[in-house]
Amino acid sequence: MQKSSIFKIIPSFVTACIIPLIVQLVVLDCGLSVYDWFSANDTEADFFLVGKMVVTIITALVMLVIILIYTIKCMIRKDSGILHTYNLTKDACNRNIYISLGIYVLLAVISACMAKGRSSIITGGYAQHETILVIISYGIIFLYTCSVIDNQYDIYAFVRVFICGALVMAVIGVFQYSETDIFGTYAGKCIITALSGISSSRISGVFEPGMVYMTLYNPNYVGTYVSLALPLSVAGIFVFKRTEGRIMCAILAVMLVICLIGSEASAGIAACAVSVLVTFLLYLFTRKRTRKYAAIATAVFALVILSVCSRGRIFTDDGYYLEAVSINDNRIELTADGVDLYIEDGKLYNAESLTQENFPGIILEETVSPEGYNGFNIKSGSICMFFTNDNPSGKYYYRNVYGKYTDDVKAADAYVFDKCQKFATHRGYIWSKTIPLLKKHLLLGCGPDNFIFEFPNNDYLALLNNGYNASVVTRPHNMYLQTAVQTGALSLAAFVVIFICYAVSCAKALSRVGKLTDMHIISMALFTAVTGYMICGLAYDSSVCTAPVFWTVIAAGCACNIIIKDDKEKNDGAY
Repeated sequence: MQKSSIFKIIPSFVTACIIPLIVQLVVLDCGLSVYDWFSANDTEADFFLVGKMVVTIITALVMLVIILIYTIKCMIRKDSGILHTYNLTKDACNRNIYISLGIYVLLAVISACMAKGRSSIITGGYAQHETILVIISYGIIFLYTCSVIDNQYDIYAFVRVFICGALVMAVIGVFQYSETDIFGTYAGKCIITALSGISSSRISGVFEPGMVYMTLYNPNYVGTYVSLALPLSVAGIFVFKRTEGRIMCAILAVMLVICLIGSEASAGIAACAVSVLVTFLLYLFTRKRTRKYAAIATAVFALVILSVCSRGRIFTDDGYYLEAVSINDNRIELTADGVDLYIEDGKLYNAESLTQENFPGIILEETVSPEGYNGFNIKSGSICMFFTNDNPSGKYYYRNVYGKYTDDVKAADAYVFDKCQKFATHRGYIWSKTIPLLKKHLLLGCGPDNFIFEFPNNDYLALLNNGYNASVVTRPHNMYLQTAVQTGALSLAAFVVIFICYAVSCAKALSRVGKLTDMHIISMALFTAVTGYMICGLAYDSSVCTAPVFWTVIAAGCACNIIIKDDKEKNDGAY
């Protein structure tokens, strides 16, 4: 067996280890002040996303150039060369993975072309920056990584460099957990402002002391990253030959767990636990003697997970007393405790036009706005909304948190989670308002990074009820809803098929195995990492902070399974 050249793995090392570490201040003009639901300030100060986006695209371009050069050379030499590991005729699973990947990327491109002409599709959306170019880059990252990893030495090299990158991330996280944020120090501030031209003295802390966010924009993404890194660090304990390497992996595993706890990313904690159990069940299913027990364990496990995760709240009504508010010409329409009401001339009426000075739970309080407009507050519990018709037309306007007066106030449809909007730290609210968007964007989606424009950020009451009164919803907090809304349900199906086919290839790689080899352990670790990422996707979004790592890891997993398959064919002539 020919030893690996570390140089060919360098681009994959960048996507898996370097990109997550990039933190650099970039000041942008987001151009959203034209919308009533956004502040009058168009300035977006980004630390974590734009730099990662740019480097992801550049790295993918380098990968593409390398692939094209080697392809041309191989065509001249009539040799498979660098591309031999993904021979589409070898295995149905691998063939389906590449077909599904092609469909996923193609549908994303079509969605981008058919979407409304917004620059965010190319340049990046507010607090997102996962553009169509980034999605195309994911496909290239997968192809390249799967191509260059063609023997066991390549796999070992990948695991080693990945663990080195994870170690740096873990050190940053542990310091943050100990309330010593590296990026809060003078040196750290100088690093992140180096290219911005802005004085480091103007930078303040992003998160409260003790909160772990590493370099990943949001503590939630720490859960996603740890779910990818922890399985490989544990695998290193078993596959590394040198004692110091094993000790380092054990220390790294402990540090990653500390980071996970410090991030308070509950979905990440659950994902790590569930992914290990899923991998164990997959291993059991590959053995004939244990398949029956694996099936029973799977059924019990599914019931337990459903019971624990739901906490009975999916079917529990924890809705709000004041449920909906909208403006319809010179009338304010609202729903309180299931009763439809409206306001005209500062008086409250029910649907039968019976005047009710004080509907239970609703208070109308006359007041004057800071700008001097006469109007009234609608109060219900902690909710307070100011409306005025102090204008020649007599039309009502709502004064939002940004001091903007708008008549574009609508109560958006809500499905599935409409009566349990507090579920999963108010994700129920976002999901309930996102699901109706699928009707409009089911086929092709609204375009990458366009979610913010489609979500009903003008449903001000819902925002107030769920703690978003001073912000906008930029993402659905669910990778699958995110994909379906932005690039369409077909692209989501293609993405899921990639994982299913990969899982099948892992099952084949682990089938009819007596003693587990180092390659089998690494294959199981890579599958556990990918599974953890997919589980995290139920509560977190795809982000340029962690997605390049995922696409690199799943590509390495596919390559690992191909290597195991080839070794089986060499040893016994059957697979």
